[in-house]
Amino acid sequence: MIMQKWGKQKRDYANILAVWPVYEPASGKWYLHEFYEDNDLPTKWRPRQIAGLAGNPRADVYPTREEAFLARDNLNEQYHRTLALRNVPEA
Repeated sequence: MIMQKWGKQKRDYANILAVWPVYEPASGKWYLHEFYEDNDLPTKWRPRQIAGLAGNPRADVYPTREEAFLARDNLNEQYHRTLALRNVPEA
C-alpha cells in the first residue's frame, strides 16, 4: 500500500464542524476526533488526521488531557468563526 501525501485524499477537503478528544487507554494518549460533513452525507465522527513531518497523514495525538483539551478549544473556536461566515439556511 502506498501512503498518500497530505492533501491528496478526499477526506482532506471535508467540512470540519468540531473536534473532541478521545482517551485511548492502551496507549495512554489523547486522540482528537472530528465531526464532519461531506456533501449530502450524514454528519459523523472520525479520527482527525494532520500532516506529518514527511507530508504523510498522521493521527492528531496529545500526551496529556490538558494539551488535548487546549487543542480542542483552539480548533473549535477556529471552526466556529469559519462556520459563522457560511450562509446556512435556518431549519
